[in-house]
Amino acid sequence: MLQTIRDRASGWFAYLVFGMLLIPFALWGINYYTHDGTAPFVARVNGEEIGLARYQQTLQNQRERLRQGGVQDVDENRLKHMIVGQLIDERLLEQFTRAEHMRAGNVQVSAWVQSVEAFRAGDRFDPETYQAVLRRQGYTVTDFENMLRTSLATDQLRQGLAATALLSTTDRSRLIELVAQKRDFEVLTLALAPVSARQSVDDAAIEARFRAQPQAYVFPEQLRLEVLDLSPDLLLSRVGTPQDADLRGLYTQQQASLGRPETRTASHILVRVPDGASPAQVEQAHQQALGYRETVVSGKESFEALGKSLAGTANVEVGDLGALERGVMDPAFDQALFGLGKVGDLSEPVRTDFGFHVIRLDAVTPGSVPPFEEVRAQLVQLWQRQQAESAFFDAADRLSTLVFENPDNLSTAARELGLQTRTSDWLTRSGSDDPLLNDARVLAAAFSDEVLKDGRNSEPVQLDAQHVIVVRVAEHRDAKPKTLAEAREQIVAELKDSQARAELAKAAEQLMQAVRDGTAPEAAAQAAGATRQAPGPLTRNAAVLTPELLRAAFRVPPPAGSQPALSVLELASGDRAVIVLKSVQPGTEADVAEADRQALTQRAALQSGERDFRGLLDALRAAAKIENRADTL
Repeated sequence: MLQTIRDRASGWFAYLVFGMLLIPFALWGINYYTHDGTAPFVARVNGEEIGLARYQQTLQNQRERLRQGGVQDVDENRLKHMIVGQLIDERLLEQFTRAEHMRAGNVQVSAWVQSVEAFRAGDRFDPETYQAVLRRQGYTVTDFENMLRTSLATDQLRQGLAATALLSTTDRSRLIELVAQKRDFEVLTLALAPVSARQSVDDAAIEARFRAQPQAYVFPEQLRLEVLDLSPDLLLSRVGTPQDADLRGLYTQQQASLGRPETRTASHILVRVPDGASPAQVEQAHQQALGYRETVVSGKESFEALGKSLAGTANVEVGDLGALERGVMDPAFDQALFGLGKVGDLSEPVRTDFGFHVIRLDAVTPGSVPPFEEVRAQLVQLWQRQQAESAFFDAADRLSTLVFENPDNLSTAARELGLQTRTSDWLTRSGSDDPLLNDARVLAAAFSDEVLKDGRNSEPVQLDAQHVIVVRVAEHRDAKPKTLAEAREQIVAELKDSQARAELAKAAEQLMQAVRDGTAPEAAAQAAGATRQAPGPLTRNAAVLTPELLRAAFRVPPPAGSQPALSVLELASGDRAVIVLKSVQPGTEADVAEADRQALTQRAALQSGERDFRGLLDALRAAAKIENRADTL
């Protein structure tokens, strides 16, 4: 099936749209993957409508992402067309994965959800935190998990295309020649600092610079903020002591996380069933699995001996699965494994998405739960944390209402929520010494017209899933022009730097010309007062030189004939480096370890797969019947 997908893929589509299809954006930016029934619609894709409500929700989420990222000036027309195009692409991919019977099972969804840090309490996944975070984002568990299934199926499609991508032997050789290439070069460096130190600037030049660019010399606009922030940590102190019944209820609820669950070590024989298999093929695989089970049960061959004899069989996999907890595997597999009575028992063939498994129980490690009194202190902390987190979500909703209803002060919200405000030090548009206020989202809110000019509270800025901050201007200083005396030190430094850079550029050109005329690099460097580095042939990832110099050296065109190739580079420090490239040696297979060659080939194949994914989406667009109503919005 994946090869069929590859055959249908061609062309490119915008990187921006592709980036917005990734699963992390699905968590915070995409609402429902089924038509919401709201009229009118913003687009129709192969007869399926995308409702206005879904567009508005996605647009709202994207605006919030831009605002929190510090983006204030947004081209609304461009954003509108981008969102509708994104929704159309999502629907096309949803239709394609549905038609190709690609889906995400319960195990995949569960594993992804449990891997998200925002859904964890301590070091374990916590269902209550999971539901609370989803409520905060406006999702139900069912809606979110349906959305996630579709997003995971799309990701499965991308991974499938990458897995079937091929790299020809010729392309592989060329790639190795390039990646493992060695270059023999020297670096002659002229330092900026001593040149700058010997510069002199007269008063006339200083005054002329100041009068020519007075707008460049100002004290920046500054603010001091009144800050009100809210997090569960700030609410812990008001949480009381739990009753014994509360703790015992929590003990029962949290036994799986407090103790060690039962684990079962298993091996299996898997008879794979291909995608799109016919009923006859499915039954053939089932009978094949039954036959293997019968061979072991009858004593004709041991499980291990049968496994060895099946090695290399195209559609069969035999292996040790290690220790497994409940809920890790496919539900059918899980039920069969934990239904086996004793070590050595074999299951009947179990059907999963992969095929038919014959499972052998190899060992059982019973679960254990510590006594209640032993974990009582831990339960108290957990209960108090849960209460604080629950109070946080309620308080965050109340905070939004209070700062909106009382836009001219934070004291009302602070008083009603039992919080304290604080006043910050001075900060500018470029940042603050306070890490909390140095966040781009907070700075964007503080310097917005609503807060700065209108004197209103900011909207709550959500720094993470459990931390919200609101600010208002406590004190404001307008940008103020500097006098010549106040700007003098800055102007002197700028003029010296400008003069030194010009002098250094000229010296670097003279140094390069001396080498071009036949002077040995060592002698030319000594005459010019430059430092010389001659590290010998280096690869791209050598640690001998800085990455900046290495990148520059590998961008220099190869030398023609016996003459070295020369290039001048202005370094980030302001120093000038003359690169003298003497030779280029292509990489060979022997230069790259086998594991690195495989990784290199895999990365190239993945890149090819990504291109094919973009091409597939272009092909789906070309073949689809699409009605785009973005211009009417």
